[in-house]
Amino acid sequence: VRGQTMFQEPTNPTYNVGFVVWIILGVYLSLMLILGFVGWFKRKSETLEDHYLAGGSLGYIVLLMTLYASTYSAYVVVGVPGDAYIRGYSTLMWLPSMLTSLSVSLSLAPRIHRIAKENKYISPLEFIYDRFNSRALRSIFGIMTLIPTLLYVIGQFRAIGQSTEGLSGGKISGIWGAIGLGAIMLLYEVMGGMRSVAWTGAYLIYFYSVLKSIENANSITLHSLCQNIC
Repeated sequence: VRGQTMFQEPTNPTYNVGFVVWIILGVYLSLMLILGFVGWFKRKSETLEDHYLAGGSLGYIVLLMTLYASTYSAYVVVGVPGDAYIRGYSTLMWLPSMLTSLSVSLSLAPRIHRIAKENKYISPLEFIYDRFNSRALRSIFGIMTLIPTLLYVIGQFRAIGQSTEGLSGGKISGIWGAIGLGAIMLLYEVMGGMRSVAWTGAYLIYFYSVLKSIENANSITLHSLCQNIC
C-alpha cells in the first residue's frame, strides 16, 4: 500500500530470516570487534592525530573502500528505497544533489588536503580559524557541521533498529538493536580510532562483495539448471 510510511512496524510479526543470516551477522560483528582490537594494538602514539587521522598511515585503497562504505549507509540501503516506494520518481532529486556535493568536494578537497598536511590540521575547524582568525566563525562553522552530522547519525541508528526488528520478525526491539550495534561501533572506535573505522568500512565492502558474488553465482547456477530442465 503506497500510503504506508517506511517507519511502519513489520506487518508479519512471525517473519524470521533464519539462523544462517544470524550466524553471518554474528561473524561480521565479531570481526568488527577484532579489527577494533587490532587498531588498538597498531596505535603509534596517544595523540589526537593518531586517533582521528590514523597518523596519516591509511592507504588509498582503504580510504576509497571506507568512503564507499560510508556512502552505502542507511539512507542508501533503507531511506532512498523507502522514499522511492512512497514518492516514486521524485526521489530522483537525490541524484543531482549527490552529484553537486561530490563535484564541490572534488574541486576543493585537493587544495584543502594540501593545506591541512602543511599545517598539520586535525579537523576542518582548524582550517577555518587559521584562515579567518575568528573564534566566532569557528564556533558557527562547528554548529553548522554538528547539526547535519547528528541528523545523519540519527538516521543510521533508526535504520539499524528497523533492520534488527525486521530481521527478527519483531522479536528484538528496534531500540535494543540500535543500542547493541551502537555499543559495538563505539567500542571499536574508542579502541582504534579512525584506523579501526576505516578498516571496518573496507572490511564491510569486502564482506558485502563476497556475499554478493555468492548470491550471483547461485543465481546463475539456478538459472542454468532451470534452462537445462526446460
